[in-house]
Amino acid sequence: MGRDAGLIALRTAIACGAEAILIPERKNDLQVLLEKKKNWRLTKKSRIIIVAEGDENGGAIGIGNLLKKEWPEFDIRISILGHIQRGGNPTCMERVNASLIGYHAVKALQNNHTNEMVGIVNKKVCYTPFENAIKHIDELNPEMISILDILSA
Repeated sequence: MGRDAGLIALRTAIACGAEAILIPERKNDLQVLLEKKKNWRLTKKSRIIIVAEGDENGGAIGIGNLLKKEWPEFDIRISILGHIQRGGNPTCMERVNASLIGYHAVKALQNNHTNEMVGIVNKKVCYTPFENAIKHIDELNPEMISILDILSA
């Protein structure tokens, strides 16, 4: 997840208190990442760096290998979540929404609607043409990036 958009990575970084994030929407300057180490609090026992799937430096494995060379004093571990990040038991509302979307998807096909994605926006079922749904990249909320920058200091 995150090959073309860093929204999930950004929210994950805020939620887990990450020290740094590498996402497609920001220039992933490794030198900036390496400089961040100087400002990290010494009282923390661990550091978390979130790397979105589409990072141009080889993803989490490439970044991890680089950091192992640059920061040999750290025990660097790489965890690739993959689709496990979507795991867990569905809630009642997720089951209801899935059924609602499935119902409307079948109805759309019966009415000759094709090449559209069925979704829920503002609690209403909507249809989005595939060309608008695939690789549609929105700018990240700058406020969220500011929050991450403040929390990671």
